[in-house]
Amino acid sequence: MKKMLISSLLLLSFFSLSAQKEVFFTTIDKDSVSISSMQGIFIGPAAFHSGFGVSFDVGYFNEKRMTNSTSLILGGNIYLGKYIKSILYSGYSNSNSFSRPIHEYGFGMGLTAFAEPRWYFTFKNRYEKGRNVKLNTGCFLGLPLELNTNTLFADSTKLKLNLFLSPIIGYRFAFSNHFFMETSAGLGISLFHLPEIQLNSYFRIKAAYTFK
Repeated sequence: MKKMLISSLLLLSFFSLSAQKEVFFTTIDKDSVSISSMQGIFIGPAAFHSGFGVSFDVGYFNEKRMTNSTSLILGGNIYLGKYIKSILYSGYSNSNSFSRPIHEYGFGMGLTAFAEPRWYFTFKNRYEKGRNVKLNTGCFLGLPLELNTNTLFADSTKLKLNLFLSPIIGYRFAFSNHFFMETSAGLGISLFHLPEIQLNSYFRIKAAYTFK
């Protein structure tokens, strides 16, 4: 009788724990699943910066969650790279004056401040399928606004500013709880030689470490 009582108590305990576990898993609301806020540092090449062909960026970012799938990223960086400078050359030939544009190339650095609203449009779907969603892994759409300056150019003391706005599409992949890589591309407008507006392509690769 004593053994039967002990066995019954053990069975009741087992079913009670099982029921609690089942309730725990069935009460998860998938609509409450959300992307994460984070901050960190990043490095990587970019294909557009105030007359640069290709630059290399080192910077800081702070990504703040706005809704379950959208965020606002603020930050800044220093960029280094080869730049192209157009100069109007004037001279005389056979007593006739002439002028023609020439291009000079050099290496320099500049500063960038940026703000980017972003939508991780595959986040919920990836979560429901049990795929990796660490550090907001997945595809995204963004609208980065960048203000670039040539203040630190090696051959120039004149301040020049460039405002750049571009819709982009990209992909982020997290390797761990602190490291991720992402790539993005787009086509946007540049306000470098006001009032002239130019179309410029946008391409960037980032490797980042988060303090999250």
